[in-house]
Amino acid sequence: MRESMLHFGGTFGKRFTRKQKDRFIGFVTKIMKELGYKVRTVTEKRKFGGNSVHMLIGNVEKADVVFVSSYDTASRILFPNYRYYPLDRQKNFKNEKRNSLLQYGIAGTILLICFLIAFFSGGVLNGQTHLWRFAALAAAVFGAFRVASGIPNKFNFNRNTSSLLLVSKLASTVKNRKKAAFVLADFSCNYYEGYRELQEFFGKELQSKKVVVLDCVGTGAPIYFAERKGRPSNDMERLKQIPTGLDVRFTELTEEQADDSVLYFFPDGVYVFSAQQADNRLFVPDTRTGKDSRVDFEQMEMLQRLFEEYLR
Repeated sequence: MRESMLHFGGTFGKRFTRKQKDRFIGFVTKIMKELGYKVRTVTEKRKFGGNSVHMLIGNVEKADVVFVSSYDTASRILFPNYRYYPLDRQKNFKNEKRNSLLQYGIAGTILLICFLIAFFSGGVLNGQTHLWRFAALAAAVFGAFRVASGIPNKFNFNRNTSSLLLVSKLASTVKNRKKAAFVLADFSCNYYEGYRELQEFFGKELQSKKVVVLDCVGTGAPIYFAERKGRPSNDMERLKQIPTGLDVRFTELTEEQADDSVLYFFPDGVYVFSAQQADNRLFVPDTRTGKDSRVDFEQMEMLQRLFEEYLR
């Protein structure tokens, strides 16, 4: 598992630009085809330009269990003390909007300062053609654009790289290739956009299957297995019976709680995540910051064994 982490967290650890994502898709496609899986991609046109590209590994339509994870690199959070709330989708939305406003504000400030300096120093706006002023303004425009578009977070080990690592290990160890399938979603770390697109693409297809959504499983305890109350279709009882050395909490969510999580997009799914608790709220610290650089390999290996037993 540590060797695989060099690929998922190192060589292909940045999955922010389209080029970086395409390199990652090529890497995963190669190893999955070598394992005997059929791999296809689903491309969706985004509302604000560009495309989302989701990966479908195995026969999603016929598999008994479908594991879902995001694969994109999230943008860095610019304000301090950020917390990710697995069961508070609306809170996460508000934090995204707050971060976007900061990005645009910083970008606008950079441009304004540079143009004011150029103007009052008798630069470009007065008709002079000093090369350094053009270069400085060009650099400012480029920097402002980068900030406004989002700064890719350098490390994303817990946020989703650990989930991708777990998917790769499960794909390589499951004996019956038709038993499980895997879906890797693009643009799902920030605004859940990719999960919404997958919901629309599959319609009711995934609602009749056992879906396991992996999120922030790399470090931190306890590990939560959450599902909607009164919906036993995902075999939660089977998971409870599997012995493990993990600190696992099985949680039933009300309809309102489930809809305020990724289970809004996968109504009958099981949501697996690690979290801490404060003020009766579950949160994950350090994601989308420079501190998201730790992986508990022992925890990951125990999760792998748990799911391997579940897939028998």
